[in-house]
Order: sequence, then structure tokens, then C-alpha cells
Amino acid sequence: MNPVLDLKAEHDAMEIILMAMKKRAVDMRYNRQVDLFRIAQIIDFLRTYNDSCHHHKEEKYLFPAILEYDIPWSKETINHLVNEHQAAHNYLNEIEEKLHFFLSGQNQNLEALSFSMLQYIMLEENHIKTENEVLLPLVGKYFDKQKQDSVTMKFKTVQNLELSHLKHLEFYLLLTKLYAENKKSIAENY
Repeated sequence: MNPVLDLKAEHDAMEIILMAMKKRAVDMRYNRQVDLFRIAQIIDFLRTYNDSCHHHKEEKYLFPAILEYDIPWSKETINHLVNEHQAAHNYLNEIEEKLHFFLSGQNQNLEALSFSMLQYIMLEENHIKTENEVLLPLVGKYFDKQKQDSVTMKFKTVQNLELSHLKHLEFYLLLTKLYAENKKSIAENY
């Protein structure tokens, strides 16, 4: 069992969500089209899966486990990543607020909603890159098999507590649909 593979798979899922979110933000900005259903699904995923489950795994188990080792700059990097988790959470609040304003008939907020979504995307893309390229390699370098197994088991506990089997299936189906939509769009533009 390997916590790095678990987190990288979650990062891959996030990248699918971010691509879908970017498409909706661009459609809003340039075509004035709002896909409320998909945006609601994306926000639900980000709140439930990313905010509650993924960040919880990292902050409660992975980051403290890394800090047990005397690794230069790791504390600063982890503090930076935790601050980015909070910034992402704040952007989600902002997106939901601006979506609420739009739904209440304040159409002038459409561009502001698009801008907040794009800001969230940029933050998360950089965050994922930092974790994948800087932090996660430390796990393979410093964690022995027992430590990796222990962290992975804790991850599974968090996931089982935060996501029901049906919610997990719902997100899997959403990711499959969004991935297919993105591939179709790329093929059409090629």
C-alpha cells in the first residue's frame, strides 16, 4: 500500500474536475453560457471530495508524518500547502456566493463568478504540481513500508468516514463523464 499512489490518483481526479471547471468558466466569460447543473456537480465534488476528504488526509496524516523526519524546508512547504488549502476553501465560498447572486438575478456577477473559478483553478493547478513534484517524492524517500502502510490505512479510514459508497460511485461517474467530454472536445478541435 502506497499513500503516494492514493494521493496522485486523487490529484488526477482533481485535474479532470479543474478542466471541466475551466471550460465552464470560459463559456461564462466569452459565450455568456452557464451550465448550472455541471457547476453544481463540480462544487459538490470540490466541497465533499477535495475539501473534506483529500485535504483532511493530507493535513491530519500525511503532513504530520513527513514532519516526523528532519527534512530541510519541509515545514515551510507544508505550511504553504496548508495555507493554500485554506485559500482554496475561501475561493469555493466566494464561488458559491457569486453563484447565489447570479441565481438571484444579478447577472452582472457572471464575469466575477468566472474570474473566481479561474483563480481557484490556477491555485489548485500550482498546488497539485507542488505536491506531486516536491512533497510526495519525500514519502518514497523517507517512509519505510510500515510507515507507508500506516498512512494508507489512515487514508482509507478518512475516505470511508467522509464518503459513502454511493457518493464515491456518483463522483466516479461524474469524473468518467467529464473526462469523456474533455476528450471529445479535444478531438473536435484537432
